[in-house]
Amino acid sequence: MLAWLAYFYVALALREQILVANGSSIRGWWITHHAWSAGTAALVLSLPIDSPAVRVFLTRLLRWSAAQGVVMILQNRYQRRRMYTRIALGRNAAMDVVSGVRSFSRLRGAFEDEEGGRGVWGRDKERERGDKDEK
Repeated sequence: MLAWLAYFYVALALREQILVANGSSIRGWWITHHAWSAGTAALVLSLPIDSPAVRVFLTRLLRWSAAQGVVMILQNRYQRRRMYTRIALGRNAAMDVVSGVRSFSRLRGAFEDEEGGRGVWGRDKERERGDKDEK
C-alpha cells in the first residue's frame, strides 16, 4: 500500500509540473504538498518492517488514514448536497466553485476596486457597466 502512495504522489507531482509548464495555474503549495507526500511515503517505505515501533507506527498511520478518508467522504457528501440546494434556489450556477458559505461567483464584487477600476479578478467595471446598460 505504501509503494502505491509513493507512486501516486510522484505521479501527481510530475503531472502538475507538466501542467504548470503548459500554462496551468496550479498553486505552488499544492505541488509542494505532493512532493513532500511522495518523500514521506518513500521514507516510510525505507523503514525496517520487523521493528515493533514501525509496526505500531504503521498501524496508527493506517487507522488515521482510514478515519481521514471517512471524514473526506462525509465532507464531499455534505458539499454536494449544499451545492445542489444552492443551484436549486438559483444562488449558484452548476459550474460555480464553493468556498465556505458563498461561491466564488458571488464574491467577485468584494475583491474589486472602490474607484471602479480593475479588481483582483481582472474585470473592468466600466466595461461591465456598459454591458448592463446595453441589455
